[in-house]
Amino acid sequence: HERTVENDFLLLTLKSLLKQQHANRNGSEQGSGRPGGALHVCLMSATMDSKVLVDYYGNDFSSVPRVKVGGRTFPVTQLHLEDALSITRHVVDSGADWCKHSQAAQRRAQRKENNRSEGERLPPPPSESDFMHRFPKADQGVCRAMAALDPDALNIALVCDLVSWFRRQGSLSGALRAVGASDGDRDSASMENKGEAVLVFLPGTKEIEDVRDALLRTELGRDADQREWILPLHGSLPAEEQKRVFLRPPKNVVKVV
Repeated sequence: HERTVENDFLLLTLKSLLKQQHANRNGSEQGSGRPGGALHVCLMSATMDSKVLVDYYGNDFSSVPRVKVGGRTFPVTQLHLEDALSITRHVVDSGADWCKHSQAAQRRAQRKENNRSEGERLPPPPSESDFMHRFPKADQGVCRAMAALDPDALNIALVCDLVSWFRRQGSLSGALRAVGASDGDRDSASMENKGEAVLVFLPGTKEIEDVRDALLRTELGRDADQREWILPLHGSLPAEEQKRVFLRPPKNVVKVV
């Protein structure tokens, strides 16, 4: 889902291998135990523009077939950090790791400074007035919170506030209404929704466990039925625990993955 230097290098290397194979096809076919003796490259993506890859590989090969699997898309309402801070009325704890004035943030800043290349100047962090200028429609509390946050840290409290806020809306269509989504998106959510779920993407196993522990300390964790549906999901879990995320929760319970 993300473009990386490693992926670009892999695409380049595969193209080079395919060109070499194409130039020496007879020898490759005789010396390989694979069916047909050929290297086959299949690139799959639900979001990538396939024409880009067809053009990239098609410059050297006469035929680059495409296979399209039918499906459908669902409406997406895109919100950003300033929206999350606004709807939750989140206040940044000055002692929390994700506050840029905390000791943890100072240590991160010092590591950045130590790793800075000679002659490189790190830009100063935006101030509250900078954010007010950038987001003129945001209220002062939102801009103050944005200025206090360390962008290099995960704000666990805000994640918990967002999940709790979603649950308080009562339904997906209710949450969409609260954030000003279009009538079409709300109608689609009402027709398609078979249960409520929140999916939180996090950078690693530690962060997953930290967020789950924090959620269990909120109102969600104090509800006996709800706490059973705050589910971790990562590759280190046994298969049976991973499969739980596909089960449907009871009525009036939000599944949080």
